[in-house]
Amino acid sequence: MDTRERDPIQFASTVPVIIKKCDHGDYCLDDDPSAVAIEWKSESDCVGSIITDAARDDFFKRVEAARKAGIPYIVVVGTTPDQIRQHTYFSRAHPESVLGRYDSLLSFGVPVLCASNRAHAAMIITDMLLRRAKHVGLITESDLERIRRNLTTPAKARLHKPSGR
Repeated sequence: MDTRERDPIQFASTVPVIIKKCDHGDYCLDDDPSAVAIEWKSESDCVGSIITDAARDDFFKRVEAARKAGIPYIVVVGTTPDQIRQHTYFSRAHPESVLGRYDSLLSFGVPVLCASNRAHAAMIITDMLLRRAKHVGLITESDLERIRRNLTTPAKARLHKPSGR
């Protein structure tokens, strides 16, 4: 987890978290920071960082810098499109404008994953870091399965493999 993160996610006690500077994003892999950069945005932060001119420019510059460095960048947002459409955030920005700005990240090749709450965000971030660790060879499939088995119960439901239906 990046040392500058002001609104950190609380992970399951079995997920080791090391606080250090991440060059890109809020969460990265300790053994290979270039494997993935995950940016966490709470509901209020997600709106402010893409609507306000200066914050939006800064955010998109960080996304572009990671992309140029060849680092996969993923944004996890602590709200869902339905929650944004309900306009519960403190901004006059129209909900469709907010959603359109996040859609524009796709043109940068940046997926935006929506979490219904902070616990769900922790599960998504854990899953993405585990998948990238396996992809870049930091862990094996058996390591991945062992780690998943040791996660706390709520996280297990989200991190198990799909049933193949």
